[in-house]
Amino acid sequence: MIAFKNRSRNCKAEPREQRRPGVSIGFEILVFLFVIFVGSGWQHSVLLAQSEVPQRDPLLETLLQAERTTIGSEDLQAAWQAVSKWPASRLPEVLAAADEANPVALNWLRSAIDGMLEQPECELPIMELKMIVQDPQRKYASRRIAWELLDSADPNLMESIAETLIADPIAVFRRPAIEKRVAYAATLEKNSEERRRVLRDAFKVARDEDQVGDIARLLDVEYGEKPDLAKHFGFIVNWHVVGPFPNIDEAGFHESFPPEQIKLSDFNSDGKLSESLEYAGNSGKVQWKEQAAVNDTGELDLNQVLGKEKEVVGYGVTVFECSTERPAEVRLRMQNAFKLWLNGELIQSQAIGHTGNSFDQYVIPVTLKQGKNILLIKSSQNKPPQEIEWYDTWHFNVRICDSSGTAIQEIK
Repeated sequence: MIAFKNRSRNCKAEPREQRRPGVSIGFEILVFLFVIFVGSGWQHSVLLAQSEVPQRDPLLETLLQAERTTIGSEDLQAAWQAVSKWPASRLPEVLAAADEANPVALNWLRSAIDGMLEQPECELPIMELKMIVQDPQRKYASRRIAWELLDSADPNLMESIAETLIADPIAVFRRPAIEKRVAYAATLEKNSEERRRVLRDAFKVARDEDQVGDIARLLDVEYGEKPDLAKHFGFIVNWHVVGPFPNIDEAGFHESFPPEQIKLSDFNSDGKLSESLEYAGNSGKVQWKEQAAVNDTGELDLNQVLGKEKEVVGYGVTVFECSTERPAEVRLRMQNAFKLWLNGELIQSQAIGHTGNSFDQYVIPVTLKQGKNILLIKSSQNKPPQEIEWYDTWHFNVRICDSSGTAIQEIK
């Protein structure tokens, strides 16, 4: 019997391949379908097979309806108590429900799972849980719970599973596998080609800022390679910037200045903005200026382009060409209040500034259209409540990627 780490559990981890219950059951089903096919025809057998697909247990349906306003419900309490007494063999059912649960319902389901693990002679369905963890089509909730159960029961098993998740779309599953690859590289002969290959492979699948940076530094120091971080992350590095415009008492954040009317037809075939675009700025006429972001970080410093001013707003615009219409994410690092438009549609607005300054601080799901997409950002530099050096910061970076953090490469 294997007890869960830091918990009192009755469950034991016993692989279920030896019993192979699915073989006899599957054979009986095949025989049954064959008889139906012979007697009633293929179409009837298909309809019958579909009608026999098991439905979700009503107790789980009740738990999925849980909300803050239903916590005291007798039906909810009864369903939770009943599911808590289920055998661990039914964990896959509960985990499937967890993928559709709201946060309140998920708490009830996790609590019910705790009860299931306390049942006498509890035996974890190891193979089923392993399949859930390794299935990238499953949602985060079920995979995470399955991971925790397996890790508590048998850490050595999770060590082997981690190796298979090195390209997983979910970062928390991918990260340990990359850590193991980097650790393995450290055991290889320094400056060897094998070590270089392992580091390169780890870099390709890494998505977290710290892991990517660490591997890039190793490749640089040991082999003189300088990976293209802008391309790897999908940073937008080519911008046109204009401003500043007045933002007294933060009124400029809400006012629509002429740059907000920018459109694709204002760009020429080389991606340049017409010099005829001129606006009344904070201290006279202003025009769009080309400005490249820092390649390694994608950072664009508006202080360098528009001056170190306060109570102003500025704009940045870029065109991103996509090979096909597709879902994507615009991920933004921005310390200041901002508005962001994609193809003329406002996709994010944050009126409060200086609330953070982290990598992928804002993750905004969008749909890129095939061809050219125009991305416009408005950034506010407000008046500080007092003289604070860090309040002078006025920069941002933007990257375009898929839901796993993998860069979507622009057509060149």
